[in-house]
Amino acid sequence: MRVLVGTLPGYAGQFQSQVIRGLAVSSEQRVPEYADTPTCGEGGFPFVAVSWVGVFAPAKVDETIAAKLNAAINEMVAEPATEAELRTFTMQTSVRSLADTERYFRSEVAKWGQMVEAIGIVAKGFRSTQPMEPLENGRVEFAGAFNCCPPKPKHAMR
Repeated sequence: MRVLVGTLPGYAGQFQSQVIRGLAVSSEQRVPEYADTPTCGEGGFPFVAVSWVGVFAPAKVDETIAAKLNAAINEMVAEPATEAELRTFTMQTSVRSLADTERYFRSEVAKWGQMVEAIGIVAKGFRSTQPMEPLENGRVEFAGAFNCCPPKPKHAMR
């Protein structure tokens, strides 16, 4: 039996046309469009891995600007038309405050960092010219994070 692991939006067409069959989804909850497909947890594998998209700003961005950007992103993502469009790609939306975004990002870095270390992955030839540095207070500033992004933004921050 051949097994394929990938993101659902990339394989939704084959899934819908039954070229491939879903054994499980790695989200915490079932995907509404594929409600008959269980989660990994339901199958006895307590594994959660979801793709997400974040919008980041430079670490020293003014907090007022970061808050405005976060509010604009959250407003856009919460619009029924945006959410409906994203659902066509099997993307689920969620909005977060700046503090929630920071907590989520840090938890993802910690979770995947532990896995990378546990299985001994080593990046070869990778050079970072601009490392992400925390501010003096230990925080890294983020503009927002959500589990999807619209293909064509309909709003601009004023």
